[in-house]
Amino acid sequence: MSDMIAIKPPRKQQIRPGVEAALQLIVQRGLPFFEAAEAVGYKPESLAKALRRPHVLDRLADIKREWMDARTFRAWVGMAELADSAVSEEVRHKSYKVFLEAAGELGGKSDAPHPIGVAVQIIVGSGPDRREVLISDGGSNGVIEAQPWAPAAPSATDDDDD
Repeated sequence: MSDMIAIKPPRKQQIRPGVEAALQLIVQRGLPFFEAAEAVGYKPESLAKALRRPHVLDRLADIKREWMDARTFRAWVGMAELADSAVSEEVRHKSYKVFLEAAGELGGKSDAPHPIGVAVQIIVGSGPDRREVLISDGGSNGVIEAQPWAPAAPSATDDDDD
């Protein structure tokens, strides 16, 4: 006989089979909690109460992590199949590139965050009198262009006597 004894968590930290099944439905099928509750024979209020308990939320996080890990492995297998057997040369090339980037062989992707910066260009005037002022604190990832601002001329009906 074995010297190991299974230790159960205290009753307050146990997860009932119905709650476990509902958590699985929420993660694996994307059901809203009230539909998952009804599917396992619970009242939505009962499952909502269970979902407020820290150990149930921890179990939900574990189920999500397990689900994502399984999907990640499946995605790598699918990518490998594309790399090996896709009819399109472009698809094969892109699939191989994904593996090379993940392995760090291409040097294109790094773990360092991309710098975020702001560059503002102010154009004063138009035509030959045009002057540009560039204010920048680093590289810019995009360009936003707007038409020059021109204040509206005051109309004859505007009254400053308010």
